[in-house]
Amino acid sequence: TETRCTSTRHANVISLDDGLTFQHTRDRFLAAGFRVVNRVQPVSTTDQRVLKMERALLMPAELLSGASPRSQISILLTHTDIWHWPTNEDSNGEWIYIFEDDAIFDPLSLQHVKRFPQGDRMA
Repeated sequence: TETRCTSTRHANVISLDDGLTFQHTRDRFLAAGFRVVNRVQPVSTTDQRVLKMERALLMPAELLSGASPRSQISILLTHTDIWHWPTNEDSNGEWIYIFEDDAIFDPLSLQHVKRFPQGDRMA
């Protein structure tokens, strides 16, 4: 069974680290056949979108307690930003691959990924 990626597959890896953690992740994706591995800086936890979502999600008492979901909101917004990148519209029906740098990736899982028929996109 073929598990290598097509020549158009790009991995987008959300990572604060541009050192060893990201390098290890990048090497694994390249070895699996991804042609390009992009490191994507997460949305800042002080970004206005993060703060607005935090205020909308938490009750006033939770805001005062110091418990904050900002990191999770940041990652969520980073995923959303990647989905809307203009370059993704030219992906020729290929999936958009988004990972976090601590993801455990099994290259054999690629055998289950099928290309969408032209014009048929995942919502």
